[in-house]
Amino acid sequence: MENGSAVKGLNAQKSTYRTFIATDGGRRWCIGVSSSLTLKELAAWLAAPGALGNFRVETALNLDGGSSSAFWCHETGISYPAFKQVRNYLGVAPVERR
Repeated sequence: MENGSAVKGLNAQKSTYRTFIATDGGRRWCIGVSSSLTLKELAAWLAAPGALGNFRVETALNLDGGSSSAFWCHETGISYPAFKQVRNYLGVAPVERR
């Protein structure tokens, strides 16, 4: 997505789990995983008012799809969907402010 709208030419055929990162264009960011959607469906969902509560998506990027789309939380051990080994990771950690 760019400027709050889906970009043209997104695939509307292949449905799979999707992992994405999005920003409201300000200071807030979101990382998420979707159920089985095409890229076009994911963009339409992210553009829909209220899809992410009061978080309005300005820009979003599809990170991956299929079996490598998952989340794991170190502190809670929560894994969604089921934990699988993958080669690429995106890590997010809090920053200590001084």
